[in-house]
Amino acid sequence: MINASHRTAWLTWLATEKRYGNNTIDAYGRDIDDFSTFALTTPKVSSIIDRHLFRGWLADMAKRDLARTTIARRVSSLRNFYRFCGRKQLLD
Repeated sequence: MINASHRTAWLTWLATEKRYGNNTIDAYGRDIDDFSTFALTTPKVSSIIDRHLFRGWLADMAKRDLARTTIARRVSSLRNFYRFCGRKQLLD
């Protein structure tokens, strides 16, 4: 679902351009991986990410009793990732 080379490019950009710390970069990478894993294990998922998939991910995180701050960071990470991909014209 999420292209590994795009993920790597984004994390590299965070490290070099934004100068984020290693712990932050690791957390953001796990956030993207969590979404990707959820998307791949959800039945009837097309290659298009839509609001139903996104809301399902939110519900899944809430069901796992993740803290609201963790959920907020994960949503922010995903939004930032797709914003980066859009700016770099990496999206189809």
